[in-house]
Amino acid sequence: GFSGAGGMHLGYKAEGFSTACAVEMNPKAVQTFRLNNPDVRVYEGDIRNFIKKLEKKSLGRIDAIHTSSPCQGFSKANRCGGQNDEVNNELSYTFVDLLRVSGALVGVFENVEGMWMAKNIRYLRRILIDTIALGYQLRVQVLKACDYG
Repeated sequence: GFSGAGGMHLGYKAEGFSTACAVEMNPKAVQTFRLNNPDVRVYEGDIRNFIKKLEKKSLGRIDAIHTSSPCQGFSKANRCGGQNDEVNNELSYTFVDLLRVSGALVGVFENVEGMWMAKNIRYLRRILIDTIALGYQLRVQVLKACDYG
């Protein structure tokens, strides 16, 4: 979910994964993703609608899902808050919904370190609790992007 222009897709592809479907609602990001990855299906629209459709129709075997939900509301750089922060923050919960409907063996949730801040920790806590309730094991860590190229 939240494929953007496809950066994470390229990383997974380099490791031997194939992408069954990318989900993105920003038209410019979708255009870029499609241009660079014509062989990958792209759902252009709200991830919540994609999940509803996925509940009715399978994509086949899904080994892994990756979500990078909007980070603006969690970011330490967002000092004033935005009008959509709460709505965007709640999109983080779609990770658990995707795990539930896809039956993926592995799920990767990526966001910014600001999720650990006291005002935001409830989102991370709920994701962790709900993921454990689905029977998944967890590994949680903060990584520095500069350490990975």
